[in-house]
Amino acid sequence: MRLLRKPLIVAHAHSVVIERLQIIYIFFLREGHTADMKTRISKRMTVVLIAVAILCIAAATAGIFTAGSAREVKAEAAAMRHEDKRARLPLVTVTGNAEYAAEADRLIYRGSVSAIAGSTAEADEICREHAERAAEAFAPYGEAVQTGGYTCGEADARRAYVYMTFTLTDISTAEEARSALISSGAEIGSCEYSTTDTEAKTEALSLALADACDTARSLGGGRPVKVKELYCYADGCSAPGKVIYRASVEVSFADLCSPDIRG
Repeated sequence: MRLLRKPLIVAHAHSVVIERLQIIYIFFLREGHTADMKTRISKRMTVVLIAVAILCIAAATAGIFTAGSAREVKAEAAAMRHEDKRARLPLVTVTGNAEYAAEADRLIYRGSVSAIAGSTAEADEICREHAERAAEAFAPYGEAVQTGGYTCGEADARRAYVYMTFTLTDISTAEEARSALISSGAEIGSCEYSTTDTEAKTEALSLALADACDTARSLGGGRPVKVKELYCYADGCSAPGKVIYRASVEVSFADLCSPDIRG
């Protein structure tokens, strides 16, 4: 805690002035009784000049320390009380949440092809042919990728599956591409919109941070000292033509004012 030193400095300055005047007075009397008139006048003039100089210096010094000292001391004391209360407040953690809707420029169909045969090898071979046919049908619209598969069933009736994703690069042709896939024998299980906008996630997290800061301001302000991402994921199934990014962050604030010391 800072000390209120200005009143002590002012008092000390006044005591120094009094002490100097006492010394000058004694010296003045002593010199007046031991020298001739001419010498006394000269010495008295010197003493007077020295006294005037000391008084001017003391007055200037006192003026510097006393001008507005009452207001300054009062303001300083109030600031110290404010800082002491603020220093005792711990870090406050606030959660911010936000959603950001990005324009979709991709559409992904997830589906599969299958085949039944008397043996595993035969079922796998037929299923591969079906997968190639589906990929060829989708080629004018985008890219087809095989993501896995398996074979199951009885010994004399094996069923093979191949799972595939079909990424559409022009979402305006979605219905046409879907019809082509169905005609090729592929089964469509689900679809999901996506975006190539690399700033969409950053925008969602920024909005979540802004939400946390708004909450902190409603509690009295403060400054963020630590930010932690809780989650940020893309939802391409909720809105046609949109990818919804949902984000949440945890922000720790320092110097957060309690309600009794706001402002």
